[in-house]
Amino acid sequence: MDLNNVDFTFMKTGSGDNNFSISDDEKIDIYSLIVTFMENAIKSASVYVKHSGRTIIQTMDVKLGLQQEVFMFLKRDNIKTLEKNRKEIVKDFYKIENEYTEEDDEDNNIIENEKKEEFKKSTCNCEICENMNTINQNWNNWTPSTKLEEILKKNIDIMIKK
Repeated sequence: MDLNNVDFTFMKTGSGDNNFSISDDEKIDIYSLIVTFMENAIKSASVYVKHSGRTIIQTMDVKLGLQQEVFMFLKRDNIKTLEKNRKEIVKDFYKIENEYTEEDDEDNNIIENEKKEEFKKSTCNCEICENMNTINQNWNNWTPSTKLEEILKKNIDIMIKK
């Protein structure tokens, strides 16, 4: 799947035309992209943590995973994962729309782990670890070339600062 040629102009902010709406199918496609993007980032973070000899994924690991995925996502063959996620999301989409309760929020609270681990870089030489170890430098020197890249960079930078 070549996402470089996908028209993302349908992804708009709240400004502009108030009559703008997207279909359920388009929402599911967007959710599928986001879920796949996040899954890839978390998988990379998980490998990095394991190769670092740590047991807890920390904010820095997620940051590195998200940054790396910005560069990797459009190069991956995500079509099978997107199709699988789309099928799962179709089921979940309607379940969430129809069955959401405030109790769901209580069930999904993040549980703070009392065990603290210091962040340390991986010394592993695998591709994931080497990329994760150099991603900050690449990220800081990178200038986005598309609107989608600008949005991703801006939001990951904002998320990281919090």
